[in-house]
Amino acid sequence: VDNVPGGFTKWQLPVFLNCPSQLFMTLAEPGAKAVKHSHNDGDGILFIMSGSIVYNGQELTAGDWMYIPAGAEYSFETGRLGAIMCYCYCCCCA
Repeated sequence: VDNVPGGFTKWQLPVFLNCPSQLFMTLAEPGAKAVKHSHNDGDGILFIMSGSIVYNGQELTAGDWMYIPAGAEYSFETGRLGAIMCYCYCCCCA
């Protein structure tokens, strides 16, 4: 996927989740910033697999997750070790 900000590399995974879902893996460099944005096509879940992000003043680390309602604006910054994340948009489990 090439529509990501600097410091991020993102891949769409070829999976089928019983509904129109999109599953992504993202590798983020330390201090990378995801500027405020939204996903309007459906709710989503972001899982932190390694490293950390800071979201709304709270650090999320490996094993943490966050729910993102459709259309909700959000932003975050990765921690000093960067992060590996898994996103599910329009997700059947959201």
